[in-house]
Amino acid sequence: WHLKWPIGAGGFAGRSVFTQYGMIYNASHLKISNLPKVPYLLKFNNYGEVINQYALMGDSIYNGGAKSLLLFGDTTMFIGLTWTNDPTLFTGFCEIYKTDTVGNLLSQRLILDDERAPTSIIKSFDNKVLAIGTFHVDSNWDIYMWKMNENLEDDTLYTQPITYDSLCPYEIQSDTVALDCDLFVNIDELPTQEQYESSIKISPNPASDWVGLTLPNVVAAGKVEIAVYDVFGREMERGRQGDKERERIKEISVNRMVLLNLSGYPAGMYVVVVTDREGRRYTGKLVVNI
Repeated sequence: WHLKWPIGAGGFAGRSVFTQYGMIYNASHLKISNLPKVPYLLKFNNYGEVINQYALMGDSIYNGGAKSLLLFGDTTMFIGLTWTNDPTLFTGFCEIYKTDTVGNLLSQRLILDDERAPTSIIKSFDNKVLAIGTFHVDSNWDIYMWKMNENLEDDTLYTQPITYDSLCPYEIQSDTVALDCDLFVNIDELPTQEQYESSIKISPNPASDWVGLTLPNVVAAGKVEIAVYDVFGREMERGRQGDKERERIKEISVNRMVLLNLSGYPAGMYVVVVTDREGRRYTGKLVVNI
């Protein structure tokens, strides 16, 4: 069989999913009569019979549509959609909707200010939600990916299954265990909140080429100075974040991160010290492999 959707003055079909009960769902842009084109969830069965269509945002927006779709379990949908109230269509918002199978909104999350929807939403091996797409942000076309739990909250990034026991006072965020995570045998040894917030997150660690330094949220606004010392206290590197003449230290705009080039560093352990414009110092330990 083949089916032309019988309702609407025009449309665009995105991702489809199939349920174990013989139902087919499609994420779409659908225009009804002279109303705006808006995100819809279409439902039909495997005989080609139309069951229903569900307007995910009603007609309260100027333009929009749904593109990606994930069936999570038997009754939950995650839908990647976009919408705008800009008549020029140059600005918009990208969101993830969590709904039931009749389009009722359970929760939602704004993931980017962009007029494009995620191109794909999949379930990861650890039963989390991954959304991916191409977006035009800051005059560049870039690929973005989000990993979320069922409540659309940010989840940790795993590159492989991990099994570990930890007495760290904070969550381990990757398969690289930070060197500032020690074994504590007494409650008095636990770091204070100020000590924890003053540490630099370093990834990958160990590293051999480039390493990313994620600065803590309490760093004062403005450029920072970065210094690297070996275990004997000898200075290996010093420079300011974003200095054009220093190709070894580069600034990137995502998550307060600075890139450091490790070429020429002997294998061993190093201490990275960051000083902000107010003179406060933040430290982290780095291991270099060759």
